[in-house]
Amino acid sequence: MESTSLEGDVFLFPTARKLSEAELEAEVQRDLEAWNRTKGSKDAKDWITYLREHPSGRFAEIAQTRLAYFVARDEAARTPVQVAAVTSRRRQCTMSRFRSRAPRLPSPRRRSSWPNGSADSRRSSRSFPDSRPPS
Repeated sequence: MESTSLEGDVFLFPTARKLSEAELEAEVQRDLEAWNRTKGSKDAKDWITYLREHPSGRFAEIAQTRLAYFVARDEAARTPVQVAAVTSRRRQCTMSRFRSRAPRLPSPRRRSSWPNGSADSRRSSRSFPDSRPPS
């Protein structure tokens, strides 16, 4: 025994009615007017508005490309400031940690700080050929 509650055809997406020639012309004209208003804009909001009004218009693909460009440009303009601030703060923290952990090196100006008592132990242990008296 077969049972079903459906007795007729079911359409999930009803077919759109066909537009008349005049309606098609008016739609194309609205798309063109919106494009002429938007095409010179450098603001992402204008491009979003155009794509919302005409998602499958004649210029939708160009509008999507330009919108992606302007969004990336705006994001790049914001990012360096944030990165610079984070980098600067990280550098300050690293330097303060380095300074607190770095061993204190002896100062070359004090004679008593070097093992042999000289100002610079490297100079006293070297002999240079041109400093010898001629034989």
